[in-house]
Amino acid sequence: MTKKSLFAITLLLAAAFTLRAQEGEIPVDYTPMSWSVLNHDIRSLAMGNTSSLSNQFGTSGIGNPASIVFFDYCLTDQRIGSKKGDTKENFFTIGGTAGWHYYTPGDGYNHYTFASASTRIGIVGITASYLAGWKENAPWKWKSPCHQQINIGVGVRVLPYLSVGANVKYLSENSWCYSNHFCADLFAMVDYSGLRATIGARNLSGPFIWNSTSYRLPNSYVVGLGIKQDLLKILAFEVNGEYELFNYGGNYVHRGGVGANLRFLGWISVSGGYNWGGNSPLPTYGSIGLGFRIIKIIDIEACYMFNRWGSGRLNMFGAQLSLKF
Repeated sequence: MTKKSLFAITLLLAAAFTLRAQEGEIPVDYTPMSWSVLNHDIRSLAMGNTSSLSNQFGTSGIGNPASIVFFDYCLTDQRIGSKKGDTKENFFTIGGTAGWHYYTPGDGYNHYTFASASTRIGIVGITASYLAGWKENAPWKWKSPCHQQINIGVGVRVLPYLSVGANVKYLSENSWCYSNHFCADLFAMVDYSGLRATIGARNLSGPFIWNSTSYRLPNSYVVGLGIKQDLLKILAFEVNGEYELFNYGGNYVHRGGVGANLRFLGWISVSGGYNWGGNSPLPTYGSIGLGFRIIKIIDIEACYMFNRWGSGRLNMFGAQLSLKF
């Protein structure tokens, strides 16, 4: 393990202990469409909700559109057994992910299903996804989704180790009142020899009308730091950390997460993480995940999230299937 790897891991562990020391949730008033801040990729949920860095290729554009163009360039789990320093990439890559997870906010138990696809052609990446959510305590339950999101994004590698990306999202909520809205995400990312850093903003938009009242989406600002390396040509490890600052109608709240993933021989992966909910509406939980790669193009992953004791929320779980060509 190189000195830079040890340095990056030390920084991430220090951040984890700092976040844990600041534990203590402060109630925040929920606004309509507050569910739009949720992450749905199973791998990144298992890695402490570090969605700006920890994703499958098919869902990469949802958490960070700037990351799409690096998936065959510097990600080490695609280079197991390759020569040291080899960064050869495919010109064309396409992949898709479909999954489901069970989430427990304070106002009921929600089920989310999603499907996402991404492609990279040279230095350009494109992603599209659809998400639907159902509330168990809604009067109509499974007749129609309460939450829907359509996402279209693009990422461009402007320099060999620097990319930028943007998402345009359509949000729709239909609970006791109906509203829809458009918003955008903006990100930049650096990936140099497996050391990665990203910064971005989510849910940027103007006001929307809900029940004859004007609201703004809960937007957020994200900073992430991570590392991916190979060990002994049979093991790849990934460690990521993320800090996110939310703006709920002028009330600033924050959260953070750290996570790790180990991939053995490119076929079996084990993940773990911790998401500190802080004073945001997102829960505080520990997480574990397990994944299998089949015939080089299929990934099956599952995660289980343990909510903090005494939080009054049930544990959460989910699974997804990914293809990558």
